[in-house]
Amino acid sequence: GPINVTFHKNLFLTNHYLVLSVPLNKTFSILSFTNNADVEITGGKYSGRFCLDRPSYGLSNITNSHSLKIRSPSQTPLLILFET
Repeated sequence: GPINVTFHKNLFLTNHYLVLSVPLNKTFSILSFTNNADVEITGGKYSGRFCLDRPSYGLSNITNSHSLKIRSPSQTPLLILFET
């Protein structure tokens, strides 16, 4: 099941289904540690399923909901970084 986390830090590392309580319009980026990492996002301006081709190709996004859900279907470790 999902891991529920209240937003209070700027950096998260997960390979599970993560549910964050976040402020609206909070900018964040997602990076992977492998090539072709699948990521599913709900609660961001860009929601849906994406493929991060390379570890250096992150996905920048912004929250449009107080609940941000991030899932790694292949359980690839993902780094989620929020701007301060």
